[in-house]
Amino acid sequence: MSKCAKVEPIVKKVLEEKPYTREDDFTLVYEVFKEFLPNLDELSFQDVMFNHKEYGLPYFESVRRTRPKLQNKYPELLPSKEVQEARKLEESDYRSYALS
Repeated sequence: MSKCAKVEPIVKKVLEEKPYTREDDFTLVYEVFKEFLPNLDELSFQDVMFNHKEYGLPYFESVRRTRPKLQNKYPELLPSKEVQEARKLEESDYRSYALS
């Protein structure tokens, strides 16, 4: 089973149970990390960043890429229309930047 396949059910659970995580990838990653590491709030940011492998945390990008996959499959997990539009603009800006 791939790492992404292991992350997907946790990301889905968080998106379902904590709707505010649909609006912001940082809050989503935080809540997903808390699922893997319940004592997350007791650790320093530096400790988490430097020891993420030892803690068994998924990569930020794995969580971030899983979100749109799930939102395409389950439209009820989509964020507000404003956030969707902002993400489209950001994607367009990034494409222009990447191609330049």
